[in-house]
Amino acid sequence: MSSPDEGRQTSSVDFGSKGDFRPPAPKNARLELVIEGKSFVCRDGTIIGAESDLAPEVFKQIPGLEARHALVGRDQGQWFILTPRNVSRPLRLDGVTLPRGERRPLDKVRHHVEFDALRIGLRLSPQR
Repeated sequence: MSSPDEGRQTSSVDFGSKGDFRPPAPKNARLELVIEGKSFVCRDGTIIGAESDLAPEVFKQIPGLEARHALVGRDQGQWFILTPRNVSRPLRLDGVTLPRGERRPLDKVRHHVEFDALRIGLRLSPQR
């Protein structure tokens, strides 16, 4: 059953279900954003938004994308994504609206983020 605010229904989504065949991300992985066929290496504190210094040529052209729409960070070797509480329209991670103010782990080798027409692949691979 779908609700108007899917972000609050994340407990009904089982990311570890038997239907998810993506391998787990390696610890201390390298994280890349893949946008329009180009890869951009993330660092702890990378911003997805109009003020991003990573792929600004893409992010500045997306209507409705806020200055700091999401933050990608790393804690104890594991990557996460966070939507600030003040963002009016959160991104979707793997088809589920990100709840504002809550970290979501990037624990699989591949994820995808969506905002209107913007599609971003997230690729986690071992450090080289």
